[in-house]
Parts: sequence; C-alpha cells; structure tokens
Amino acid sequence: MDGAGTTSAVADVTGQAAWVRAAARNNAEWCAAVCRAHGVNGEFGDDAWTSSRRTPPLYPDAVTLTDRLAPPTSTEPESGRSGTVRPGSLSPLTGLLSRIDTVSPGCSVKDSFACLDLTPAGFEVLFEAQWIHRPAPAPTAQAPASAHTPTYQITWDALTAPDDLPA
Repeated sequence: MDGAGTTSAVADVTGQAAWVRAAARNNAEWCAAVCRAHGVNGEFGDDAWTSSRRTPPLYPDAVTLTDRLAPPTSTEPESGRSGTVRPGSLSPLTGLLSRIDTVSPGCSVKDSFACLDLTPAGFEVLFEAQWIHRPAPAPTAQAPASAHTPTYQITWDALTAPDDLPA
C-alpha cells in the first residue's frame, strides 16, 4: 500500500489499539468494582490492575493494561507483543506476579493483550478471545419520545454456530 492507503491503515491500527486499551481499562475498572464490593481492594499501576488478596470466584487477580509488560526476546520483533521471563531476571512480569497471591489456589491473570508467557510461573491458558467493538449509533436530530426510550431499536439473537457471528 502507498499514499493515502498507508495513512488510512496506520490510522485504523492506531484507533484499534486505542479501543483495545480502553476496553482493557474498562474491564479492569469493572473487576476492581466487583472486588471492592466483596471487600477486596486492588491497586492500579501503569501496567496492570492487581489484587494482593484472592479475588471472588471467576475474577482475575490481575488485569493487564498494556501490551508492553513483557520484554521482547531476542527472537521476537521489538514490538512488545511477546516476551518470556529469563530465569533469575527481574522483569516487569516478575513485578506483576509479585503483586498478586500466586501461592493460594485459583490465581489468575487476564492478559488483555495476549502477549504474556506465564507458563514459567505455572500458569496455563484457560481460553483465548478477541476484543470486539461496535460503534455507538450516531445521534438523531429528533428527540426521543421519553428519556427512557432510545431512538433506535436494539435486538439480540443467540449465536449457536461459529458462522453466526459474522452474519
């Protein structure tokens, strides 16, 4: 691609990256709120939200807020997208793990950017997913019938097969 196409492609990636960071932060805020409701206080850092105490069932003990947490390895591009922990090295990943309870059963980390290798610390991947985003509809010129009635209709369908999502 060249010319305007290149600029457009870069803008799309930059916009997508911003949406993913916003989604990760929003998810971390939700986890923090649920934990506070259960008497568990976590902390926000530049790299992640973490809880030093075990979180409620099905909630992570850490949610990453950046894809730059793990240092790049010599075989990986320096994009910050992948990294490993070298034995004996102090890394941002080691710092993250030091802020959560990895001794009690059930410890989990939500790797919002799917870029960490936590297997050396005894973790395994539970599932993989992607963030999805649907822009809000543009505001309409006409006022809604009431403050509680949207000007557009939202419908939901149950998806039962992989081909249902694109449809």
